[in-house]
Amino acid sequence: MQSSEEQRNNENDVRCEIAEDFKGHISAFDLIGSTCSMYFSIRYNELTPRFFFKIHSTDYHLEVGCTEDSFYILRNDQFLIKPLKPSSPEGILLFAIYTPTQLKLIVLDHSNRAEINNGDFSNVEVILNTEATFPPNSLIKWARRKTIAPKTTYKSKVEFYEEVASSILSLEDKIANTDMFNAFWDIGYEGRKIVLKRPKKETDVAATIHGLLYDIGLAKNFEIIPEYKTGKGRLDFLISGIIKDRFENVCIEFKHAHSDKLEEGLMVQLPEYMRNNACSFGIYCVLYFKGNLFSEPQKYDHSDLFIYLEGVAMKAGLKHIRIYILNLSHPIPPRKK
Repeated sequence: MQSSEEQRNNENDVRCEIAEDFKGHISAFDLIGSTCSMYFSIRYNELTPRFFFKIHSTDYHLEVGCTEDSFYILRNDQFLIKPLKPSSPEGILLFAIYTPTQLKLIVLDHSNRAEINNGDFSNVEVILNTEATFPPNSLIKWARRKTIAPKTTYKSKVEFYEEVASSILSLEDKIANTDMFNAFWDIGYEGRKIVLKRPKKETDVAATIHGLLYDIGLAKNFEIIPEYKTGKGRLDFLISGIIKDRFENVCIEFKHAHSDKLEEGLMVQLPEYMRNNACSFGIYCVLYFKGNLFSEPQKYDHSDLFIYLEGVAMKAGLKHIRIYILNLSHPIPPRKK
């Protein structure tokens, strides 16, 4: 077992680098989970050998990038590459997805969007099954400390956006590590027996989310306004921060993954809120409950839903909205697995 001093040294040894054009879109908290889906939007004529991000600690390395004609992901000694074949000068989406036992790369452009919309990924993905690999505790602790490190002002919009995105990304870590899934579910009892579990309404979880963000807001000098009234309705959260000597805003909208207005919320509702509040950056946070207790949305699993929504955003020309799928499905207790 490592001593406290050894653990601190390991945390100090962490190096995280994110390419300039993806700062604000990718944050350090994205990179420390055992399971993650992320995307990178570029044009074929912009392909040059470079990394999009890399994170390194004493005993862990994760890197995603491209060469002149391929897209790759590297995790320790596990390496997966997908060739890129230019089909148009328009933008492409590169998806890097990993779980403890799998690496996956997907390339989406205008030539294969129809396949994605139909839920068929066979021609656009490559997969590598791996031995179980997890980020070390020192890396996770480093990211958690970074998330709550105090800030008063921000040097740029990008720095502010990155801190807000990290705050939203940290929600799943908090929920999982404090086992507070029940806070997002309506539960019916007969005596001590649970007879019903179903997802709470979006409006009923707003206060819980606000509570999870409250201490981070104090540390980061965020002004967090829930149910912010606009000319077109109520935005779930408006977060403001001070950049040098002025305020900058981020609009955040939450929506159930099984909502029949999921696409409308992304393509119409959030962009409208952003225009009304002079926001140049928004976060669309999808509350995902599908699992052993709930079967919706039937068409998409967690990572497939993320890919589908990013495809919708690309088609609509939405370049400044970060999509995040917050997994609130109840984990199966170990004795029942």
